[in-house]
Amino acid sequence: MDTQRRQTIINKQAVIIPTEDCPPVIKPEVDPTVLMAQLIDKIAKAEENEKFVHGTESGCDPPNDIGTTTMKPRSFLLQAIQRESDKVNHLKVENLELKQELEQYQRTLELIMSKYREQMLNLLRKSKDCCQSIMSQHESPNRLTIQSDNVQLSNQLQDMKNAYENTISPTSETLMLAQREELHQLMVEHETLVELYRISKKYALNDVDNQN
Repeated sequence: MDTQRRQTIINKQAVIIPTEDCPPVIKPEVDPTVLMAQLIDKIAKAEENEKFVHGTESGCDPPNDIGTTTMKPRSFLLQAIQRESDKVNHLKVENLELKQELEQYQRTLELIMSKYREQMLNLLRKSKDCCQSIMSQHESPNRLTIQSDNVQLSNQLQDMKNAYENTISPTSETLMLAQREELHQLMVEHETLVELYRISKKYALNDVDNQN
């Protein structure tokens, strides 16, 4: 039952995500940093339990209640020893479980890292193939022909632009100045003709009055 539960925990910690070009990659649901911190904590706890068990079995650092049982009856001493024995057995079981969980975490990490390395190798191969394809296209024999055609087309477009600006675009500054000068001359001539008309009309009226 415990083996099935631990296997279920391992299956929940990893999810297989298939990609289009790469093989399925196991992606952890937990942060690798958190997982590593848990591993370090469990290792430290297992070491402490192991030191405590070895110290108790060798008779070093006895607890305070056992050290003072020389003055107590034998029954109290046996009860204290039984309690410590139960505690040691419990610590042994807990230490064993921690070691098993630690081994499972290590196997899970190894599986994740192997899939990660495999995926990175595939990505490196694909990037190398893409670079080679781009370089081959860039160094193709038709590259010079395409460049010369682009230069020729650019020159033709520039010539067409200049022709449009010279023929269809609004009048240039020189043409505008010439038109303004011609308009000024026409206005001067118009004013002169109007003045001559007034003078001739005035003299014509004077001649009529003299005849009368």
